[in-house]
Amino acid sequence: MAGFPNEKVTEGLDGLRERLAEYKTMGARFAKWRGVITLGDDIPTTAFIKANVHALVRYAALFHESGLVPIL
Repeated sequence: MAGFPNEKVTEGLDGLRERLAEYKTMGARFAKWRGVITLGDDIPTTAFIKANVHALVRYAALFHESGLVPIL
């Protein structure tokens, strides 16, 4: 995450809506998505936690929109 060394925000949301439509036609009904959290001195920061929560909420919303069940 820019400005936050050693912290990584969940990625993979670009194009997810289109991929979900394809996965549903292939029989998918749910999927699991994880956020990676590094623990250490002064991390995770509040900004990092908020950024990852935002990404996970976007993921869940796209799944609901597609008629699939998100597992976070």
